[in-house]
Amino acid sequence: MTDDTDPRFRRGFAADLDRAVDWTKAYLSTRKASDWAFFACGIAIGHFLF
Repeated sequence: MTDDTDPRFRRGFAADLDRAVDWTKAYLSTRKASDWAFFACGIAIGHFLF
């Protein structure tokens, strides 16, 4: 049985979560306005068709 109250468990999870947030921020910052416009148009067209 695992002990989830172990501080090392929480530190590892927090570090993984921090890395995931950093990766997401870096990825989103590389997107251009045209990428976001294409994405928004896809959402709008999907909304009207379905």
